[in-house]
Amino acid sequence: MGRGRELRQLDLFQWGGSVGGPIVPGRLHFFVAADRQDSSEPLAIADLRTARDEIEAQVAADSLARMLDILQTTYGLGAQPQVGVFSRRPVANTLFARLDWMIGEAHRLTVRHSYSTFESPHNGVGDQIVALFESRSSAVSRDHQTLVSLRSTRGSVENEARLGISFSSRELTANTLIPRGFVRVRSLLPDGATGDARLQFGGNRLCSVPRFERQFRLRLGTCQEQGGAVLVRGLIAERRVRRHGVVISEPGGQ
Repeated sequence: MGRGRELRQLDLFQWGGSVGGPIVPGRLHFFVAADRQDSSEPLAIADLRTARDEIEAQVAADSLARMLDILQTTYGLGAQPQVGVFSRRPVANTLFARLDWMIGEAHRLTVRHSYSTFESPHNGVGDQIVALFESRSSAVSRDHQTLVSLRSTRGSVENEARLGISFSSRELTANTLIPRGFVRVRSLLPDGATGDARLQFGGNRLCSVPRFERQFRLRLGTCQEQGGAVLVRGLIAERRVRRHGVVISEPGGQ
């Protein structure tokens, strides 16, 4: 729907920093970096301010108001606003750390770890073009990634062992846990046409089902120079664990 500048404005604020240096000069070094992003995004839900808005949504403002009144008086819809402009404030955080250790003249150990989170409130939409505020959901994601590597050099032979571990989780939280419902609304639009819209109220079918993935990866490799050729040998072992599901019944389902 067409919106004025005040309803399309996106405020974005980023800040961060890094620090690093020797713990033991020539032997042990560290590096840490952090970043954060805060944003403000207006969320418009059936914000029928003009005739153009009603035509695009295919529902008249007075018909929408009557539907909300029926839901509140008969079906227990809360008194909090369900349509209009709402505030959304997504937040993203990232942290990275690295440690380098020269164990000896021929051995070097490196440990890296990164952690990130993202919180996105009310980003999940319903099944219809017009879905009330209670039909939305919020998402939270978290990711951990760790890599440990040990590299050893003996003459023309270089051995390396790498262990990677990653963990990620995603969670959707519905604004309400009641079953979802649909209403077909036919109304007279400002241009004389008959609007035909299906509006959603109640819960979101993507309810509070946490999803996660764990992955472990081990790599052993050897690189050797022989004359003018380079010989590479290696072994990779990997294990992955996932849990992913969507509940389409109670709570938050239909």
